[in-house]
Amino acid sequence: MSEPTSMTITRVLPPSEWVKKQINTLKAVGRTNYLQGIATPKKSPIEAGSSDQSEAKFAAKMQIAIEKKYRQKGVAASSDADWFRMAKTLGAENLVKGVTAREAKVLNFVSKYQPALLTHLDTIDRMPVATLDERLTKMTENARGLAALHGTTKG
Repeated sequence: MSEPTSMTITRVLPPSEWVKKQINTLKAVGRTNYLQGIATPKKSPIEAGSSDQSEAKFAAKMQIAIEKKYRQKGVAASSDADWFRMAKTLGAENLVKGVTAREAKVLNFVSKYQPALLTHLDTIDRMPVATLDERLTKMTENARGLAALHGTTKG
């Protein structure tokens, strides 16, 4: 990689550059971050996966499997130690391969998402911030706008 010779301010990268940056970051630190993440999960994947809330979400898509409770029984038969061992053994080595193999899908997502993000940013940027109330309103609208974008690029 060559050293930059000048500075260019770019608020949002073009889709191909955005994907390239994300893939390069993943290649550089993906395995390390993955291993760190599985070593310190925010909650037990086994407990979260066998909860009633998780079961209800799954039932909407997999009614037959839920009626026979295949998933719930399978998760309950496991342990955090089993999950950790399998995630460490199988997941860390395949993360980069799996993501980079789907670079075209990532580019497709970013290409669809970016125009919506730019529209949102234009709206937020025009909002005043002179007072605390204006800043709080801008913050709230930013959160609402980002939440509204969630899932909008799916098929």
